[in-house]
Amino acid sequence: MVNDVVEEETHNVSQTPQTTNIPQPTKQPQRYEVSKEEYNLLLDLVFCEGNTESIECQMSILQVVFNRVESDMFPNTIHDVVFQDNPTQFTPTVDGSLQRAKPNDKNKEALDAVLKGDCELPSNILYFWASWVDTTTPGTWFYKMHQQNFYTTIDHTNFYSGWL
Repeated sequence: MVNDVVEEETHNVSQTPQTTNIPQPTKQPQRYEVSKEEYNLLLDLVFCEGNTESIECQMSILQVVFNRVESDMFPNTIHDVVFQDNPTQFTPTVDGSLQRAKPNDKNKEALDAVLKGDCELPSNILYFWASWVDTTTPGTWFYKMHQQNFYTTIDHTNFYSGWL
């Protein structure tokens, strides 16, 4: 029984990087101004992508959108970042859940905090997905991202730096 536990622990360590070699840019507080339409779109998105997560996780999800807007790798508007396709970047934009979103006070609190500059996610963090996504199959995009670009896990969401 003890050997089984040791093997399991060793296996888990090899699958999830414990440290990251990703450069950590200093995140200066950044305030954002958005239109009413952008505000509502961000509320709907964070409801769909992270409603069951903590405020910290929701803030980080939202910060990824702003990081993308500021990155040369993505479109430069909130709308275009959210609705970018080929491949689809945010599933709620294609599965109908964005139109059914019912944002709540917790989502608004997270968004308002990000708009005031309260999120400290580095500007090079451009991706997130649920921690249940398989990152253990060698050769897949998710595996490569997890091995080379993993930043942190907040609640049930993994965050990653830019492209491989």
